[in-house]
Amino acid sequence: MIFELGWAALAAILHSLSQWLCGAEMVMDQLIFSSIFNYLNVENFNRFLIIGSFILLIFITIAVIYISFVSWKDKKRIDK
Repeated sequence: MIFELGWAALAAILHSLSQWLCGAEMVMDQLIFSSIFNYLNVENFNRFLIIGSFILLIFITIAVIYISFVSWKDKKRIDK
C-alpha cells in the first residue's frame, strides 16, 4: 500500500514536471523560431537551404562510410 502511494506520488511529480517542461519548451520555441524567421528572408533562406543540404550530405556520407566499415570488420571477424 505504501509503495503504491509512493509510486503514485512519483508519477504525479514526474507528470507535473513534464507538463512544466513542455510549457517552457513552447515559450522557448516561439522565441527561437521568431528570431530565426526574422533572420531568414529570401536570400538568407536560400543560403540556409544550400548550406543545410550540404551539411546533411556530409553527415550522410560519414554515416555510410562508418556503416560500411563496421560491416567490413564484422565480415572479416566472421570469416576467421
